[in-house]
Amino acid sequence: MLSAGCSSGEEAYSLAILIQQCALDARWAIVIKGVDINPRALEKARLARYSLWALRETPEDIQKRYFATDGREHVLAKSIRDSVTFEEENLASDALWTADSYDVVFCRNVLMYFTPESAQRAVRRISRSLAPGGYLFLGHAENLRGLSQDFELCHTHGTFYYRRKAELEPNLVLRPVPSPASSAQPNLPLDWASSWLETVQRSSDRIRALTEKPISELARPPLSATASVAPDLSLALQLLAHERFGEALDVLQQLPPSSARDPDAVLLRAALLTHSGKLEDAERACTELLVLDGLSAGAHYLRALCRERSGNTRAAVEHAQTATYLDPGFAMPHLHLGLMARRTGDRVTAQRELEQAALLLQREDPSRLLLFGGGFNRDSLIALCRSELERFKEPT
Repeated sequence: MLSAGCSSGEEAYSLAILIQQCALDARWAIVIKGVDINPRALEKARLARYSLWALRETPEDIQKRYFATDGREHVLAKSIRDSVTFEEENLASDALWTADSYDVVFCRNVLMYFTPESAQRAVRRISRSLAPGGYLFLGHAENLRGLSQDFELCHTHGTFYYRRKAELEPNLVLRPVPSPASSAQPNLPLDWASSWLETVQRSSDRIRALTEKPISELARPPLSATASVAPDLSLALQLLAHERFGEALDVLQQLPPSSARDPDAVLLRAALLTHSGKLEDAERACTELLVLDGLSAGAHYLRALCRERSGNTRAAVEHAQTATYLDPGFAMPHLHLGLMARRTGDRVTAQRELEQAALLLQREDPSRLLLFGGGFNRDSLIALCRSELERFKEPT
């Protein structure tokens, strides 16, 4: 087990305590290593002496069992200290990331300080160093969206984490974010913190221009498109804007197989099928998209809609929560969670999610509203949130 960016050792020692409590098979050879670039932090980690404030969230029984008081400090038991090693290492060093070295890597609240390109390289090193099926834990505010396709997203015990796939993907190349001058180009590059609509009409101005044009003025997608060129989805989007879902699906059907398998085309097809009420077909499209992109927030949101309409509220909540994790700025799953919570009588959750949705909707990109707004514009969706919130003020 590796604690990457271990600082003063709390995380690595917590793992050691947990393993001792689990009473694992004595024949297992368990190695826990903490690495950090800061030698002073590592010196503190090796001493394992902590203030009462540092232990404020540590259960009292753990404090009594594993810590001895020495003046104003609490000293960790020697058996736990001896089970962890600490090394001064730069996370960019290849020496740290030898193949199949780890079963579990904790890299929490580290990637947020990296540039997109550096974060991508770091995750690539981690995936190569993990054994197939090994686990990666990130911080609550971090995810692998746009950084890697080497992991499957897991959600248990109220938290999200990642499991390394048996087979790793070819290197994912991040391209720079477009400058304002290039933002009107039809196929736009992806950046790691971008809206998850990705290359489908990322520019708000382009969406607005498309929806203002008569359908007759829009050219149909070229049938000679190849897999290396993102398909032109403008006509299908225009038909979606006019709620002509069947015709939009017909346009997508005319795409060559290579273009029809493009993640953007599959996402649009899944949205159209959901709007059309073809839930089984929409579910299959979402499954297809998650095979192509296991971290697609859009697929999880659409699946949440399908699951709720089929009566599986629990699964709908799980998929909506996954969508908010993968894209914290995405308003629609918050709105969906708020409405579901209100219907089940969970006022606290409903109020929290609706307030968050109303806030995010104010700056939501028009392209997302077009694809996932169900025909409602920004003002209508915000008014819906506020109307629902007002109901909480009414006497019961």
